[in-house]
Amino acid sequence: MLIIRWIRRHRICKIFLLLLFVILTANVYYFIHHSMCSVESSKKLLEDLCNLYRKREVLGNLCQAICENSLIRFDTCTNYKHGKKVLFVECDACEPPASVKAVLKTKSDLLNRDKLDISKPNDILSTQTFLNLSNRIMRDSVLSEFGIDTSFIEDVLSELWFGRIEDYIKESGLPYPDASWVAVQSIWSLFRQDEYAFMKLHQAYTFVPKIYGTCGPIYITEYTPSGSELETSFLHRPGSSWNQRASIAISILNLIKTFNTGLHQPLEICDVKGDNFGIGDYGRVVLLDADTVFFRDKFEKDILNDQCRKHTDCDFFDCRGLCNTTTGKCIQRRVNNNLQSVCQDVFLGILPHFFAGLLHSPPSDFKLELIEILEKCAYPSNNKADIVRVPATDETFRKLHTLLSKSIR
Repeated sequence: MLIIRWIRRHRICKIFLLLLFVILTANVYYFIHHSMCSVESSKKLLEDLCNLYRKREVLGNLCQAICENSLIRFDTCTNYKHGKKVLFVECDACEPPASVKAVLKTKSDLLNRDKLDISKPNDILSTQTFLNLSNRIMRDSVLSEFGIDTSFIEDVLSELWFGRIEDYIKESGLPYPDASWVAVQSIWSLFRQDEYAFMKLHQAYTFVPKIYGTCGPIYITEYTPSGSELETSFLHRPGSSWNQRASIAISILNLIKTFNTGLHQPLEICDVKGDNFGIGDYGRVVLLDADTVFFRDKFEKDILNDQCRKHTDCDFFDCRGLCNTTTGKCIQRRVNNNLQSVCQDVFLGILPHFFAGLLHSPPSDFKLELIEILEKCAYPSNNKADIVRVPATDETFRKLHTLLSKSIR
C-alpha cells in the first residue's frame, strides 16, 4: 500500500513538473516572440500606416515622404520593448539635401490607436468649436501630465505637432470638418505616447533627440548611437580612450544637474542604463528612452505604488521607494536619486561585473581615488549586498566632477 501511494505521488510530481515546464516554455516563447522584431512585421507596420494615410485617416508632415515619395526608407529594426516599435530608416526628408539615418518610433497600435473622446464636427461652425475645445483639453492635459503651463500659447495643438494645424487642414484635400478631426486625432495619438510628448515639449534642450516629424501616431527622430553600440566601438575596448569616456561621464553628470535644478521640476530617471543614453553631434549626451522619466510631482502622485508589504513593492525600476510596514503604505517619494543610479549602473557597473562600466580602466594616478568616490556614489551606505535606498550626495557629485575633469589630458 505504501509503495502504491509513493508511485501515485511520484506520478503527480512528474505531471506537475511537466506542466510547470510547459508553462515556463510558453511564457519564454511569448516574451521572445513579442519582443523580437522582424523585417516582415516592420514593413507591415509601414504598409498599414500608408493605407491609413491614403484613406486620409492620419496626417503629418512626413506622411508624404514615407508613403508617396520614398524619401524615408526602411533599413533595419530593433527589438520591441514595452510595446514600443523602433525602426531604423534612411531619411532624405529629415535634413535635406543630406540623406541621414533616423529612428522611427511608435508605441501605438495603428488600428487601435488612442483617440480623443470628443464629438466629431459636421460643419464650419461646429469645427471651430471642436478645435477650441481640443486646444483646451490638450492644454489641461499638458499641465496635468507634465506640470507645464501653456496658457501663453494660443495654439497648443500646433505646438505639439509640426507646423500650423490650419495648414494641414487646408492641404489635406478633405472637407474642413473631416480634416480637422483627422488632424486632432493624429496629434492626440502622438501626445498619448509619453516619450513623444516629453521630447516635443523639450525640443529646446540639447539632451532631447531632435524630432524630424510625424505621420499619424508615428514619429521620426535623429539617430544617435546608444550605449550598447558605443560599447562595441570604444567604451569597453582595451586601450579605449579614457579622455572620451571621462568626457561622456562629465556630460552625463551635467545632464543630471540639469534634471535636478534646470527644469521647472526635478526629473526622475527610472530606467538607468547605458542603452538609454546616446551621443549626438558635437559629443552631446542625449536621453534615448523617455518612457520612464517623470517630473517629481507626477512620479510621487501617479507612479509610486500606494499599498505595500515590503520595500520592493514601492520600487519602480531604478527609482527606489520605502514601505511603512506599520501602515502598509509606500512613503510617497524616491529615496535614492539619479546620481546614485547612474554611478551604480552606468559608471561603475553592477555586480558581478563590478567596475566594468563606462569608467573602467582609469589612469593609474587617479584610479584609487576614483574607485573610492564611485563606490561612495553608487553605495552611499557602504552595503553592496542590498538594494540601495540612499541618495548620493551633492559633495560626491562635486568630487566626481572635479576628479574626472582633472583626469582628462
